Amino acid sequence: MSKQTIRQRLLIQRQQLDASSCARHSAAVQEHVLSSTVYAEAVLLALYAPIRNEVQTQRILSAALLAGKRVCYPRLENGRIVFVEVSGQQDLKPGKFGVPEPQGKIVVSPQELDLVLVPGVAFDCKGRRIGYGSGYYDRILAVCANARFFGLAYTFQLVEKIPEEKHDIRLDFLATEGERIEFKYKPLHLMSGGRI
Repeated sequence: MSKQTIRQRLLIQRQQLDASSCARHSAAVQEHVLSSTVYAEAVLLALYAPIRNEVQTQRILSAALLAGKRVCYPRLENGRIVFVEVSGQQDLKPGKFGVPEPQGKIVVSPQELDLVLVPGVAFDCKGRRIGYGSGYYDRILAVCANARFFGLAYTFQLVEKIPEEKHDIRLDFLATEGERIEFKYKPLHLMSGGRI
């Protein structure tokens, strides 16, 4: 199945989620992140502002700030993502395409990030993901040299296999409402999933 076919099917399915299901499942996904070692050890993390029924991230934002962690969000500038530090939800305002973006001036170097929470339309058991097709996240993740990448998804977004292209960046972890998975990198680019 092509990326476009998978993307179209799952976007429709995600759009059909009602608000209460979205909130309930998002809460469970976020708990898997908050109880992970990789989150506990992170000092500087990047979140995303959810759109179109993506898994919510507000609980992680609140918990991270309460714990004294630094948090940033992506902002589109000249066709690329930059990460900008925030002090709270109030720092996010609708930007390009109506996506909430940080309004601050503290731009964070991608190399400083410890953990990046990554949105997506579909994910598989090898750490591959499909976004909206623009490639913004693959380009920025490619230069996040010290960060771990944590995908957030509903269980139905986990598919058997996603076609992989050379520029695609794989995740280190994935959380759904039912589980948290760590992807173990192996020689010859082979990966296997294991629970953490």
